Amino acid sequence: MAQSHLEIFPSEYHMLQFFGKYLPKLDAEASGRLAPFLYVYDDELVLARNLYEFLTQIEEMTALGIDTLNSSQKGTAFLIFFHDKIKSPEKFLESAAEMKASRSNVIVDDKPKVEIKPEELVQLTVPDSVVDDNNDQKEVTETKSSRSDEDKEAILAHAETLRNDSKKAAAKTDLEAYALTLDISLSKGKTFDGMLEDLKAAL
Repeated sequence: MAQSHLEIFPSEYHMLQFFGKYLPKLDAEASGRLAPFLYVYDDELVLARNLYEFLTQIEEMTALGIDTLNSSQKGTAFLIFFHDKIKSPEKFLESAAEMKASRSNVIVDDKPKVEIKPEELVQLTVPDSVVDDNNDQKEVTETKSSRSDEDKEAILAHAETLRNDSKKAAAKTDLEAYALTLDISLSKGKTFDGMLEDLKAAL
């Protein structure tokens, strides 16, 4: 009978680094700067709503035998179970058969190649259209659950870490993607500070 295998990661970033050894197109460095379970694969932004969905997507791309049902998150740590002892990344990458594991349910293939944009990701709530006195329309998705002041401060603090004056467009994309995980839609037509103000107003 096959024996299950357990890998313990102190953070999501360490888990991304681990799977990145099996999936060279998984950008662990860029993904580590994003909100939980939002990651970059083959230069495309992919959203998983929870750990189960994230591991299901990784399993579809690798066929490593991840036990998606028993794997869990404990605080900031991740306990990932496998149905059997897994191959080393080197042996995995040498196996042409495993490299062909299907990823069609996660990202559209190259024929034709369709870029997944943050604004096209499925939102869990419907944005409310808000129009100001200057007829400038902005979309703000209001969350149904109330957030404490500490939660709001933590969210804004994380959003501020996404600021990158040398790569302003990328920073706004990261901020927009982070807001989507909070069910908040921001406009990249504004400055980074303007987007932060919209995020603060929507909390």
